Amino acid sequence: MPLSPTSTQAPTADQPGPKANINTYDLRSGASVVENNGELWAADCVNLNGRAAIRWYRMNASTNTLIESGYVADPSLAYCYPSISVNDLGDVVIGMSGTDPSTFVSAFARWYGSRPPPWRRSKRGSTHRS
Repeated sequence: MPLSPTSTQAPTADQPGPKANINTYDLRSGASVVENNGELWAADCVNLNGRAAIRWYRMNASTNTLIESGYVADPSLAYCYPSISVNDLGDVVIGMSGTDPSTFVSAFARWYGSRPPPWRRSKRGSTHRS
């Protein structure tokens, strides 16, 4: 099943300084597909309004039908190289790289779930940009 049949290849991503832009992928899924509770979860890098963004997918493992999908995007950052993780409670974390003309490539995460993300529950936890 092609994950992004209507998407075009994500553009390269800017980075600070006089350096070459970063290649952000092609239309093949670069992240592992995760199976949990009879569902397949995947993420890949796509072109969203001229900027590299992450598209995620939740599919029925038995029928290969799409249950839902969405985007992780930022008005200035280009996101690429995603990974996805899901647990039995339905909490989903998407990790990715992000960069723009004023931000060197850095790690970012997006949390989807009914509970606060662990890094917001801990005084010593990591931070993220959403």
